[in-house]
Amino acid sequence: MRKLIFIFSGIIIFSWNTGCNNSKYAKEKAQIDSLNIMIEKAEAKLNNIDDKEVDKKFEIYQKNLNEIKDNFNDKREEGVWDVIVVYGNIKKPLKSYLKNNAKYHEEIEYSKKQLKNLYHDYKKGLITKEKFDQYYNTEKTVITGQYMEITSTIDWAKANIKLFDSLNPKINVIIQKLKKEKGNSPKSSKVKIGEEEEGEDD
Repeated sequence: MRKLIFIFSGIIIFSWNTGCNNSKYAKEKAQIDSLNIMIEKAEAKLNNIDDKEVDKKFEIYQKNLNEIKDNFNDKREEGVWDVIVVYGNIKKPLKSYLKNNAKYHEEIEYSKKQLKNLYHDYKKGLITKEKFDQYYNTEKTVITGQYMEITSTIDWAKANIKLFDSLNPKINVIIQKLKKEKGNSPKSSKVKIGEEEEGEDD
Protein backbone atom coordinates (compact mmCIF):
# COMPACT_ATOMS: atom_id res chain seq x y z
CA MET A 1 0.00 0.00 0.00
CA ARG A 2 2.85 2.42 0.86
CA LYS A 3 4.44 1.72 -2.50
CA LEU A 4 1.21 2.55 -4.35
CA ILE A 5 0.79 5.77 -2.39
CA PHE A 6 4.39 6.76 -3.22
CA ILE A 7 3.88 6.12 -6.94
CA PHE A 8 0.60 8.05 -6.94
CA SER A 9 2.25 10.96 -5.12
CA GLY A 10 5.05 10.94 -7.66
CA ILE A 11 2.52 11.25 -10.50
CA ILE A 12 0.86 14.21 -8.78
CA ILE A 13 4.23 15.97 -8.24
CA PHE A 14 5.29 15.34 -11.87
CA SER A 15 1.94 16.65 -13.18
CA TRP A 16 2.16 19.73 -10.96
CA ASN A 17 5.72 20.50 -12.13
CA THR A 18 4.76 20.03 -15.79
CA GLY A 19 1.73 22.29 -15.37
CA CYS A 20 3.80 24.99 -13.69
CA ASN A 21 6.46 24.72 -16.40
CA ASN A 22 3.89 25.12 -19.19
CA SER A 23 2.24 28.00 -17.36
CA LYS A 24 5.61 29.74 -17.04
CA TYR A 25 5.99 29.89 -20.83
CA ALA A 26 2.30 30.28 -21.73
CA LYS A 27 2.68 33.85 -23.03
CA GLU A 28 5.66 32.99 -25.23
CA LYS A 29 3.96 29.86 -26.54
CA ALA A 30 0.89 31.91 -27.46
CA GLN A 31 3.11 34.36 -29.33
CA ILE A 32 4.81 31.57 -31.28
CA ASP A 33 1.45 29.91 -31.98
CA SER A 34 0.05 33.14 -33.41
CA LEU A 35 2.87 33.28 -35.96
CA ASN A 36 2.50 29.58 -36.76
CA ILE A 37 -1.17 30.20 -37.53
CA MET A 38 -0.17 32.94 -39.97
CA ILE A 39 2.31 30.56 -41.61
CA GLU A 40 -0.36 27.85 -41.89
CA LYS A 41 -2.74 30.29 -43.60
CA ALA A 42 -0.05 31.29 -46.11
CA GLU A 43 0.78 27.63 -46.74
CA ALA A 44 -2.91 26.82 -47.28
CA LYS A 45 -3.06 29.59 -49.89
CA LEU A 46 -0.08 28.10 -51.73
CA ASN A 47 -1.53 24.59 -51.60
CA ASN A 48 -4.88 25.81 -52.92
CA ILE A 49 -3.49 26.50 -56.40
CA ASP A 50 -2.19 23.91 -58.88
CA ASP A 51 1.20 25.10 -60.12
CA LYS A 52 1.22 22.49 -62.92
CA GLU A 53 -2.10 23.82 -64.17
CA VAL A 54 -0.81 27.40 -64.03
CA ASP A 55 2.35 26.37 -65.88
CA LYS A 56 0.32 24.65 -68.61
CA LYS A 57 -1.99 27.65 -69.04
CA PHE A 58 0.94 30.05 -69.10
CA GLU A 59 2.50 27.98 -71.90
CA ILE A 60 -0.75 28.24 -73.91
CA TYR A 61 -0.93 31.94 -73.10
CA GLN A 62 2.62 32.58 -74.38
CA LYS A 63 1.89 30.67 -77.59
CA ASN A 64 -1.29 32.70 -78.19
CA LEU A 65 0.49 35.97 -77.44
CA ASN A 66 3.17 35.15 -80.02
CA GLU A 67 0.49 34.24 -82.56
CA ILE A 68 -1.18 37.61 -82.05
CA LYS A 69 2.13 39.49 -82.39
CA ASP A 70 3.07 37.59 -85.54
CA ASN A 71 -0.28 38.12 -87.26
CA PHE A 72 -1.40 41.54 -86.06
CA ASN A 73 -2.32 43.79 -88.98
CA ASP A 74 -2.15 47.27 -87.36
CA LYS A 75 -5.95 47.54 -87.42
CA ARG A 76 -6.86 48.32 -83.83
CA GLU A 77 -10.42 47.27 -84.39
CA GLU A 78 -12.75 48.23 -81.55
CA GLY A 79 -13.75 45.23 -79.47
CA VAL A 80 -10.91 43.08 -80.78
CA TRP A 81 -8.14 45.40 -79.57
CA ASP A 82 -9.79 45.80 -76.16
CA VAL A 83 -9.76 42.01 -75.65
CA ILE A 84 -6.12 41.79 -76.76
CA VAL A 85 -5.02 44.52 -74.33
CA VAL A 86 -6.78 42.86 -71.37
CA TYR A 87 -5.34 39.48 -72.39
CA GLY A 88 -1.86 41.01 -72.49
CA ASN A 89 -2.16 42.05 -68.85
CA ILE A 90 -2.50 38.41 -67.73
CA LYS A 91 1.22 37.76 -68.25
CA LYS A 92 2.69 39.50 -65.21
CA PRO A 93 0.58 37.89 -62.43
CA LEU A 94 0.98 34.36 -63.78
CA LYS A 95 4.70 34.86 -64.33
CA SER A 96 5.09 36.30 -60.83
CA TYR A 97 3.43 33.25 -59.28
CA LEU A 98 5.50 30.74 -61.28
CA LYS A 99 8.70 32.61 -60.52
CA ASN A 100 8.13 32.83 -56.75
CA ASN A 101 6.21 29.65 -55.91
CA ALA A 102 9.22 27.50 -54.96
CA LYS A 103 10.79 30.37 -53.02
CA TYR A 104 7.61 30.83 -50.97
CA HIS A 105 7.58 27.16 -49.95
CA GLU A 106 11.23 27.36 -48.88
CA GLU A 107 10.62 30.52 -46.85
CA ILE A 108 7.67 28.92 -45.06
CA GLU A 109 9.71 25.86 -44.06
CA TYR A 110 12.54 28.08 -42.86
CA SER A 111 10.18 30.22 -40.76
CA LYS A 112 8.70 27.09 -39.13
CA LYS A 113 12.18 25.98 -38.07
CA GLN A 114 13.07 29.43 -36.78
CA LEU A 115 10.00 29.56 -34.54
CA LYS A 116 10.55 26.03 -33.26
CA ASN A 117 14.18 26.78 -32.41
CA LEU A 118 13.30 30.12 -30.79
CA TYR A 119 10.79 28.56 -28.42
CA HIS A 120 13.11 25.63 -27.67
CA ASP A 121 16.07 27.88 -26.85
CA TYR A 122 13.99 30.07 -24.56
CA LYS A 123 12.51 27.15 -22.64
CA LYS A 124 15.97 25.62 -22.20
CA GLY A 125 17.32 28.91 -20.86
CA LEU A 126 19.71 29.35 -23.79
CA ILE A 127 18.45 32.90 -24.41
CA THR A 128 17.07 35.60 -22.13
CA LYS A 129 13.51 36.99 -22.21
CA GLU A 130 14.90 40.16 -23.75
CA LYS A 131 16.55 38.18 -26.56
CA PHE A 132 13.39 36.13 -27.05
CA ASP A 133 11.34 39.30 -27.51
CA GLN A 134 13.92 40.71 -29.91
CA TYR A 135 14.01 37.57 -32.07
CA TYR A 136 10.23 37.17 -31.87
CA ASN A 137 9.65 40.72 -33.17
CA THR A 138 12.07 40.06 -36.03
CA GLU A 139 10.25 36.84 -36.96
CA LYS A 140 6.88 38.58 -36.67
CA THR A 141 7.96 41.28 -39.13
CA VAL A 142 9.36 38.72 -41.59
CA ILE A 143 6.40 36.31 -41.38
CA THR A 144 3.82 39.10 -41.66
CA GLY A 145 5.60 40.33 -44.79
CA GLN A 146 5.68 36.79 -46.21
CA TYR A 147 1.98 36.30 -45.53
CA MET A 148 1.02 39.57 -47.22
CA GLU A 149 3.21 38.90 -50.28
CA ILE A 150 2.03 35.31 -50.70
CA THR A 151 -1.62 36.30 -50.28
CA SER A 152 -1.28 39.11 -52.82
CA THR A 153 0.57 36.94 -55.38
CA ILE A 154 -1.83 34.00 -55.08
CA ASP A 155 -5.01 36.11 -55.19
CA TRP A 156 -3.66 38.03 -58.20
CA ALA A 157 -2.73 34.81 -60.01
CA LYS A 158 -6.08 33.11 -59.30
CA ALA A 159 -8.04 36.12 -60.54
CA ASN A 160 -6.04 36.14 -63.78
CA ILE A 161 -6.38 32.38 -64.25
CA LYS A 162 -10.14 32.94 -64.27
CA LEU A 163 -9.64 35.81 -66.70
CA PHE A 164 -7.52 33.58 -68.94
CA ASP A 165 -10.23 30.89 -68.95
CA SER A 166 -12.92 33.40 -69.88
CA LEU A 167 -10.91 35.19 -72.60
CA ASN A 168 -9.12 32.29 -74.24
CA PRO A 169 -12.04 31.18 -76.47
CA LYS A 170 -12.35 34.77 -77.76
CA ILE A 171 -8.58 34.96 -78.28
CA ASN A 172 -8.62 31.78 -80.37
CA VAL A 173 -11.27 33.33 -82.63
CA ILE A 174 -9.29 36.57 -82.88
CA ILE A 175 -6.10 34.67 -83.83
CA GLN A 176 -7.89 32.87 -86.65
CA LYS A 177 -9.33 36.19 -87.82
CA LEU A 178 -5.89 37.85 -87.79
CA LYS A 179 -4.32 34.96 -89.69
CA LYS A 180 -6.99 35.17 -92.35
CA GLU A 181 -6.63 38.93 -92.68
CA LYS A 182 -2.84 38.72 -92.84
CA GLY A 183 -3.02 36.74 -96.07
CA ASN A 184 -4.85 39.65 -97.71
CA SER A 185 -2.74 42.48 -96.27
CA PRO A 186 0.78 43.87 -96.80
CA LYS A 187 3.45 43.10 -94.17
CA SER A 188 2.91 45.03 -90.94
CA SER A 189 5.03 45.75 -87.88
CA LYS A 190 4.75 43.59 -84.76
CA VAL A 191 2.52 44.92 -81.99
CA LYS A 192 3.71 45.03 -78.37
CA ILE A 193 1.35 43.07 -76.12
CA GLY A 194 2.03 41.96 -72.57
CA GLU A 195 5.53 43.42 -72.72
CA GLU A 196 7.55 43.50 -69.52
CA GLU A 197 8.37 46.81 -67.91
CA GLU A 198 11.87 48.08 -68.62
CA GLY A 199 14.44 46.24 -66.54
CA GLU A 200 12.31 43.11 -65.97
CA ASP A 201 13.35 39.62 -67.02
CA ASP A 202 11.58 37.82 -69.86
